[in-house]
Amino acid sequence: MTTALDVDGRECLSFTVSGPFAHFRRIDSTTEKPTYRVIPRTTVAGLLAGIMGMPRDSYYDLFS
Repeated sequence: MTTALDVDGRECLSFTVSGPFAHFRRIDSTTEKPTYRVIPRTTVAGLLAGIMGMPRDSYYDLFS
């Protein structure tokens, strides 16, 4: 795969999250309970902040 982005010197973190069940309710619907197929970016940010031991709601600027 090629990209036009300059990726020299950049680092990447890769990990796998798994579990028997997950439901990420879509915010654009309140009557039905559709879910996303892929974990939302904001959920990933909260998960990473929790792993790093950051206090709740303290990571918004870091992951913006």
